[in-house]
Amino acid sequence: MLQLRQCKLMFPSVHLLVGVCSSSLVRAHKSHPVLSSQERYESVRHVRWVDEVVENAPWQVDQDFIDKWQIDYIAHDEEPYASAGKEDVYAYAKSIGAPLSLPPFPS
Repeated sequence: MLQLRQCKLMFPSVHLLVGVCSSSLVRAHKSHPVLSSQERYESVRHVRWVDEVVENAPWQVDQDFIDKWQIDYIAHDEEPYASAGKEDVYAYAKSIGAPLSLPPFPS
């Protein structure tokens, strides 16, 4: 939640769009989700900093997704996120200059 707040407050006028992957994608690339897709969509939809939720978002963002949703920046933590045979699922965003790195929060 703190990272969503940080994203929302980074620029003066932000429409914060949050992509939430489906349960089947999470199962295929990570592990078994605790909540169903619908429960996760609704949970994120109720976060005060979130303006819009993109349901069934792709695991890896590509140019088609960026164009469709008119995305300027893709927020993520600073560490590479390895998954599904990829060294970093944010590599494409980084290659086109769209990443917005967020510092990690202390545990």
